[in-house]
Amino acid sequence: IEACSVWSVDHATHSVRFLTNNGTGGDALNDTTLALGDGFVGYVGESGRWFYSNAVLDHPRHYSALDRATGMQTFSILCVPLRYHDDVLGVLQLVNRTDGDFDETDVELALAYAAPLALALHLLHPAPAQPT
Repeated sequence: IEACSVWSVDHATHSVRFLTNNGTGGDALNDTTLALGDGFVGYVGESGRWFYSNAVLDHPRHYSALDRATGMQTFSILCVPLRYHDDVLGVLQLVNRTDGDFDETDVELALAYAAPLALALHLLHPAPAQPT
């Protein structure tokens, strides 16, 4: 994997917000927010469904502004939701597999990493208590 990032879903503003990354252009994504549904991250944040593509440049969901911001070119991508119970709290994004194409085995591995990340997001930003 050339790069990875974690994004937080904000259902109140219908957006996904960049939290952290490894492998991309340093602070290039700081303060980046996308609308739910925009790009691969926004799609996964909105739908709660994992997604991968090994032909990103030709895909209509490709959000090339992120490539320009980081100076990277995205060729392949895998995004999985960060779920806590039934809530999608964020998205884990893996970019440019370096030793082949993404496949369902990669999805299973990414989902295994997503579980503790979702718990961490929940603990950092617990949902408000529901009235009884």
